[in-house]
Amino acid sequence: MITFATTSTNDFLLSGRSLAFASDIDAVLLVCRHAAQAILGEMVFAQDQGMPYFETVWVGAPTTAPFEAAFRDRIGRVSGVVSIDDLTTEQIGDAMRYSATITTIYGTGTIDG
Repeated sequence: MITFATTSTNDFLLSGRSLAFASDIDAVLLVCRHAAQAILGEMVFAQDQGMPYFETVWVGAPTTAPFEAAFRDRIGRVSGVVSIDDLTTEQIGDAMRYSATITTIYGTGTIDG
């Protein structure tokens, strides 16, 4: 797998005067991070992609179980993902935080958000 490399704030990363690329495990984990950050329905050409934050987090009294189920489903559909080995979620104030250990066809890595 290969994709455009981005910074932690989702800006394109440059390599000299060219766009940088991420490959293999770095690319899969980057796509997983972007999938977890995308809000369901926000992508014009992929309305069915993204996380259902409105339905799982931004409701009356959010619980982590629906978010975890949606996260596992969405990340599990990313090309190159074999399994989500560990997922920890925590609601801190009005933010849902997560840490996931993901096994890919290239190895194992983590994403946080």
